[in-house]
Amino acid sequence: MSFFKNIQTKNQKLIIPFFKEKELEVYMKREDLIHPIISGNKFRKLKYNILSIDKKNQLISFGGAYSNHLLALSYIGKHENLNTVGIVRGEELKNIELNPTLKRCLENGMKLKFVDRNEYRSRNNKDYIEKLINTYKNSVIIPEGGTNKKGIKGCEEILSDYDKAFFDVICVAVGSGGTFSGLINSSSKKQLVINPFVSIAGISFKACMAISIFFSINSFSIFFENNPFPPKSDNLLSLTSSPVVTISLIMIVTSSIDNCFGR
Repeated sequence: MSFFKNIQTKNQKLIIPFFKEKELEVYMKREDLIHPIISGNKFRKLKYNILSIDKKNQLISFGGAYSNHLLALSYIGKHENLNTVGIVRGEELKNIELNPTLKRCLENGMKLKFVDRNEYRSRNNKDYIEKLINTYKNSVIIPEGGTNKKGIKGCEEILSDYDKAFFDVICVAVGSGGTFSGLINSSSKKQLVINPFVSIAGISFKACMAISIFFSINSFSIFFENNPFPPKSDNLLSLTSSPVVTISLIMIVTSSIDNCFGR
């Protein structure tokens, strides 16, 4: 499918006084440049899920009222002429005016089924999945957020060969865990993969918190790397805790800015 070809991203340095004061070099990996609507980890997670299906299949997935995942799936469905169905959490939503996200899903041709929260909790239940497959013929189920083996495979492609060779610590915010798993699988043996929203030994809690607050949107991922000479992994924690070492960071923007509050 042509949609998944010619992927373009770049690393962009952020000039912010706080980071300079703390001897931090911060970059954003502009995954949002992949596509204005389907960008970052949504693009990555859906890539192999979509490439593995037949045109006659209809795609079913799950999400909340502001789901970027459903929006991305609906757009790909429209682009590739695929039928899509969104199972939306919140039965009450069918009786009120839809928000812009769900309106765009409908405009892209997605059928929306609103379910109560008890039914939505069954989205990973085997019997419930079989019921959906029997109801929607020739259907393929994609989990909420696109996290499955194919989604993880797509997220393994976030790290370039340069990233794998140069960075020492990869920090990524964790939601469903698909992006985190993909980065673990593709990272090099010398790299650590951590969640910056928690404190870990050897990494300043204050630095983690400051970065987490400054970039509080959970669609973002953060990469740390040591500069100028990447240390061996067994020396990493002691080296990065030293006040005289300059730490460089690269943050991956995984969603377009106007869509970063959905799940």
